[in-house]
Amino acid sequence: MTLVFFIICYFLISRIVNSPFGHALVGVRENEGRMKALGYNVWAFRYTALVVSGAFCGLAGLLFAYNGSFVYPNHIGFDYSWIPMLLVILGGAGTKLGPIVGAGIVVWLEYFISLVTAQRWPLILGALFIAVIMYFRGGVVAYVNRLFERSGGKNERAAS
Repeated sequence: MTLVFFIICYFLISRIVNSPFGHALVGVRENEGRMKALGYNVWAFRYTALVVSGAFCGLAGLLFAYNGSFVYPNHIGFDYSWIPMLLVILGGAGTKLGPIVGAGIVVWLEYFISLVTAQRWPLILGALFIAVIMYFRGGVVAYVNRLFERSGGKNERAAS
């Protein structure tokens, strides 16, 4: 059921991002003054984006509670609240695929590192987070995209 909701939400977010509303939101983010000068109601666009993102976050919380059958009070604390930010930064902010890749990396690391040392996996995750911030600017997805562009550029030059 969670996978079905994920696919539906991914499709909806893709539609929103590629719509005129999504392009206007990018314009508001990049140059608010220019969008005001063009006649856009910047406050309304930001408010609508907040409401839409809140709806998706509410659905994520609902699915989290459904899968766990219960929500514990410690789920509200700092231990869990920083994980979505970590997923986005690790995978790559500004991409639709980045948070998905970041979630995959974190789940994979948590599982396999917990098999070796259950208490130390957050420490290793923190070290990976620092390494991504220092060496992989833009996240793992942006770094992989740059590698593919470089290798694709070399192949095109060799072919011509």
